[in-house]
Amino acid sequence: MTSLFTRWIPALSLGAWSAILLTAHLSGRASKFLHPAFRPGVLAAGMILGFLSLLIASRETPPECCADASCTHPLSRSRLGRWMMFGILVVPASFAAWLSPDTFSKQAFEQRGITMDATGLGDRRTAPPQQAPLPSDLAAATTATPALETAAPAPETPQTAAPAEKTNAPDAVPDYLQRTKEGHIVTEVLDLLYSVQDSQLRKDFEGKTIQLIAQIMPDKTSENETTRFKAVRMFMSCCAADARPVATLVEAKTLPDFAEMTWVKVIGTATFPVEKGKRTAVIQAISVEETKPPEEAMLF
Repeated sequence: MTSLFTRWIPALSLGAWSAILLTAHLSGRASKFLHPAFRPGVLAAGMILGFLSLLIASRETPPECCADASCTHPLSRSRLGRWMMFGILVVPASFAAWLSPDTFSKQAFEQRGITMDATGLGDRRTAPPQQAPLPSDLAAATTATPALETAAPAPETPQTAAPAEKTNAPDAVPDYLQRTKEGHIVTEVLDLLYSVQDSQLRKDFEGKTIQLIAQIMPDKTSENETTRFKAVRMFMSCCAADARPVATLVEAKTLPDFAEMTWVKVIGTATFPVEKGKRTAVIQAISVEETKPPEEAMLF
């Protein structure tokens, strides 16, 4: 009996944790609830625990190890206590691993509260600050010749106005923004939320045709409930424990006939109107169609 509790049950406990972690990594389940920076640690921990499990199982246990009279661990002094320790270590984790859903439910989104303000989301990570586009007048100055830089301002002529028109055209998109083959700017919910706070970043998207993939949820706080809905994504800093839903508004002629939480691809024009004294992001939809979830369901 001593061998069972000091050799085989510890080995089984470590083996169970190893199986949980390795299965989560190999099945892709870990990628749904964990930041990419931490995913290699899941694989490493699973392999280490598996090795320790085999190591413990392969070694003989001294007969006097953890004998009832000498063991200093309170729960280990009885068989019931030892089985309780095994159950506490293995059973909850096993049930959570095998029975919990692979995605966040509608209830989880609602309970965590949908954020439509980037103020509390931390620093922007989707575009390097040093790559932020320059204002059109500053961009023109940086490309001007030395003679033009020192020259006094002259009245605008058709020749000097042409470059400015080209710079402000809808097709003038910074190099770091990705486009679809149709020419639409690939956008995430966070891009629009941060653009509300940053006037310089807002110029990258405002008035331009964008593509956004998100999950659809009703907008119950707006006066335009019959024409607006929320495009929602889950934003994660570390893991599922700190994940919170973020959303931007989409306005269409008629609400799309999709079930809540359906993944949709929205193509429309990015606008940033001031409503009730506060600037917000609203996509004026050209089309809304059902689509497959992106490879990374989370935003980071």
